[in-house]
Amino acid sequence: MPTSQQVQAFADACARAAETARGENGIGSLGEKTMHLALKFFYEPDPARHERKLQGYVTDAFTEHGAVEIQTAQIHRLTRKLESFLPVTDVRVVCPIAVEKRIIWLEPASGEAVETNRSRVHEKPLEVAAGLCALKALLQNPALSVDIVCLTADEYRLLDGGGETRKRRATKYEVIPTALTALIPLRTPKDYAELLPEGLPAPFTSAVLAKTAHIRRRDAQQALNLLASLGAIQPDGKRGRENLYTYASETNKPDR
Repeated sequence: MPTSQQVQAFADACARAAETARGENGIGSLGEKTMHLALKFFYEPDPARHERKLQGYVTDAFTEHGAVEIQTAQIHRLTRKLESFLPVTDVRVVCPIAVEKRIIWLEPASGEAVETNRSRVHEKPLEVAAGLCALKALLQNPALSVDIVCLTADEYRLLDGGGETRKRRATKYEVIPTALTALIPLRTPKDYAELLPEGLPAPFTSAVLAKTAHIRRRDAQQALNLLASLGAIQPDGKRGRENLYTYASETNKPDR
């Protein structure tokens, strides 16, 4: 659980981001998204430290602890930037996920909210590990760390899609964070092992992990690939054509 100070700091960051976004962005604009802006304020409240040039690139923020890179999707796109940053500074990659989300439907012309639903989709920290598989070679570098920021959010969609409801393939306009629920730092193999769900038998396969964690089989395979490369788990033979895995050591087993 996050501390009360972290919860308040995140709430303050969201308020600052919303105020800034209202001043810069209108409905349908291409301004900076509120999620990204809120996380920049959370990790570095001083806007003068945002969007700093470094090694031929621009980092989201440069704090007293090094560069901060916020990535909401397609983590593999960070590879070249991180390769340039890591020889000269510590880098923290921030991966936000919405563990609970409301869908708010807007009329495209007016921007008026006309309907609100609770989303059935709940993003999971283990799915972040699947995305991080693209960076597995870089994650061996002690100068690189990862934070998974778990939050609640409101996702705004435009009623511009197909069908009677106008929701089919509708435009996803904006995701606005509303509260911090957990902050998961990934620094050690044990931290990565903690992402595995409770009730996972040992040894386990990617199919078993996917079923236990309620994630896609492909995501389970990629997560296991990453955890094995970092020494959080290790191969333990085969069951038929499926690879078996177990915790790499007693010290990597989650404290549950």
